[in-house]
Amino acid sequence: MPISRAGTWTDRAVRALNPSGPDRPLDGRGSGLTLIELAVVLAILGAALLIAYPRLSSLADLKLETEARRLSALLRELERESSSKRLYIKARVVPSKGTISIASSGDGVEYSEESGAFELNGGVVLSSLTVQGLGPSYGEVEVVFNPASGGPPMEFLVEEGGRKARVSYNPFSGKVAVKTDA
Repeated sequence: MPISRAGTWTDRAVRALNPSGPDRPLDGRGSGLTLIELAVVLAILGAALLIAYPRLSSLADLKLETEARRLSALLRELERESSSKRLYIKARVVPSKGTISIASSGDGVEYSEESGAFELNGGVVLSSLTVQGLGPSYGEVEVVFNPASGGPPMEFLVEEGGRKARVSYNPFSGKVAVKTDA
């Protein structure tokens, strides 16, 4: 410990009055940000947002495409279940609710109670269903998948926030295609 002289402070006395160290000012202003430092931080955050924003807007498109792909997977599964289990599967499509209820039958005459339902998520709406031979429909439609030939050719139109996607089912090729409209 250094020898103190009259009128000077010892290291212990300085530490007791200013525990953050002798290089810090005693008035307490040394722990904040200056205006220049704050402006630099805000500029960096702004640049990061400019880079990330285009990717965030494409997330809305991704939501629509995800729901359209879920619908296409349902159509594939209905066709597969119908042919592999030799069942007639009836899908009741209600565009106003965005739901598809499913019932099955061994003979195609008497169907079980609706065993499951598919519902679109995230504000995606089922606008219409076009079935070959029926044309576009905006109301409730029942479509039957039979074990021999699958279901009729059909096209679903799904929308979200002004964007549209079409889900087309072709029983002859067994393919389901998703196309998003720009």
